[in-house]
Amino acid sequence: MERFRKVGLGDREILESLLLSLEPCSCEMNFLNIYTWQEAYDTHWCIWDGFPVVWFKNENLLLFPGGRNMEKMPSVLLLKTIAETLHESGFPVVINHVPEQYLELHPEYQEYFLAESMAEEFGEYLYSVEKLVALRGGKLAKKKNLISQFKRLYPDYEVKPYTPDQMEQCQVLARQWSEAHERDVTERHEEKALQKTLDFSGALGAEGLCLYASGKLAAFSFWTRLDSETCDEHYEKADPSFKGAAQVVNQESMILMNQNYKYVNREQDLGLEGLRHSKLSYVPEQIMRNWNLVLKKDGAE
Repeated sequence: MERFRKVGLGDREILESLLLSLEPCSCEMNFLNIYTWQEAYDTHWCIWDGFPVVWFKNENLLLFPGGRNMEKMPSVLLLKTIAETLHESGFPVVINHVPEQYLELHPEYQEYFLAESMAEEFGEYLYSVEKLVALRGGKLAKKKNLISQFKRLYPDYEVKPYTPDQMEQCQVLARQWSEAHERDVTERHEEKALQKTLDFSGALGAEGLCLYASGKLAAFSFWTRLDSETCDEHYEKADPSFKGAAQVVNQESMILMNQNYKYVNREQDLGLEGLRHSKLSYVPEQIMRNWNLVLKKDGAE
């Protein structure tokens, strides 16, 4: 559709400001994610009645153009208009990442849409930044022990903010990490998205941290703002040969995040058992579950 266009770096100022104004409920509604994953989803976007509408064209998915800001919430009629317009153009889209609160506040959606719970693998893990700095309690004791072990093994360790001259080192670590894990289509897309993040970290507003031990890069992480009190951690990679590096880079990242954010969204587990176990081990405050809205056909149930 002519109304929509591909996402470019030059769109960041306007699109990101619109996204942030919604107080988005999903990591999908984050400019860095939208831009760096656009090849995977053939992502297009437009402004429709003042709302940022993001369309994953090859999956026929529309991201819900709303969030926790009750003063800027799309009406059901607007969602119906957008969905019907795309349907009539041959794109039977589904609106996804709709928060349950929206369904509760707008029960009139049922006249035009069916609501379907999104798969468990798309649940988003939300954590208290302060708690991940302190690591108090028995459930997080193992993390503290591993951090202590790392610091004893590598007393000369260093923590540095990411700069472009560290790109090659991050690429090597990320490649080693990928080669040590099973890789499916999603992982290959993630590799490309990470490369874009490294290439354009400054233009994307990404904050990054690099952990060094014995003069070698042991781990790194990247994050950006998601809403007024939450950041979105996009990547956290560690060299497993440095025992405790994953736990140290996590805590050091949280120390920096704690200056500006109350919560961190560490995204989804995508149904990967190892990733799910890792995310649960950090004791999330909440696993956010959202909904799909499917347009009814001719008003049929």
